[in-house]
Amino acid sequence: MPWEMAEAFLAACAAAGSVGHTAGAVAEIAQLSPLSLTLAHDHFEPLKMGLFWIEMRHRFATTEDRRSAFDKRIFDAALSLRHQGRRDASIILLAEIDPRGLSDYPWHRLLEPAWFASKMGFDLGLGLHDTLSRLKRACRRHA
Repeated sequence: MPWEMAEAFLAACAAAGSVGHTAGAVAEIAQLSPLSLTLAHDHFEPLKMGLFWIEMRHRFATTEDRRSAFDKRIFDAALSLRHQGRRDASIILLAEIDPRGLSDYPWHRLLEPAWFASKMGFDLGLGLHDTLSRLKRACRRHA
C-alpha cells in the first residue's frame, strides 16, 4: 500500500495518526471483498481516483479537516483530468465540491487554481487559470 493511502485511511478513520516509512514490507492485507474500494477503483486514473475520494468523503468526512483533505484530493484529480483534456470528466468530480466553500480551506491560496475557482466558479475560474499559466510559460520561453 502506498504510504499516501495509509495516511489518508488513518486521517479518515482516526482523530490523529501518522504513518512511518520502512523499506521492507511490514504487512500485507488481501482486498478480496467485492465491496473493497481498492478493487472498485483504479487509484491512479484521475477520474477513478476522484470517484474513490468522493466515496471516502461520503463515508468519513465528519469534520472540516477531513472534508478539506478529501476535497483537495477530488480537486487535484479534476485538475489532472482538465490537463488531459478531459473537461467533461472533471465536471463530474467538481460537482461534489462547493466552489464558494473553497476559500475556507487551508490549501486555498491567492492565484492558485482553487482561488480562481472560488472567485469565478469552476469552469470560468479554472479556464482563466489555465490561460494565464500558458501565457506565463510562453513568456518564460521567449525571455
